[in-house]
Amino acid sequence: MHSKSSTYDVTFTLNGLTEGMLSLTDSTSVEQIDDTDSKPAVYYDMQGRRVAHPSSGLYIEKKGSKVTKKMIR
Repeated sequence: MHSKSSTYDVTFTLNGLTEGMLSLTDSTSVEQIDDTDSKPAVYYDMQGRRVAHPSSGLYIEKKGSKVTKKMIR
């Protein structure tokens, strides 16, 4: 017996701009979880130069596939 699956369309927006869309079904599953917390962070200054030992200031932090801005005081 085959049950009917539901489809969900998800749209991501940021500051009023559409960032992306994807479709999910009831059978959608997570196959791999990104273990970003266990990867070392890499820092870049605001000009995009890699920084080995960041001091106080604003930096771009890349940890696994996640990229964020970080203020170090």
